[in-house]
Amino acid sequence: MDKMAGRRKRGLYIANATRKKLERERFLKAIAETRGAWSDKDHPELKTAADVTQFVREMRQAYRKRDKRN
Repeated sequence: MDKMAGRRKRGLYIANATRKKLERERFLKAIAETRGAWSDKDHPELKTAADVTQFVREMRQAYRKRDKRN
């Protein structure tokens, strides 16, 4: 570990590794808790990859317009 972390940086290395692990655990928990919350029936406009691509494109355009006003 000392070779990977660098001289006198073991604590920072461990803190960063712990933070990453906690973030991953929170992410996996959120995925498990929200499983099944989204269905094609509820969102037929996003059934295909092309539909999702178009949705994302429109959202990005809306964000850009909003950012230009601020």
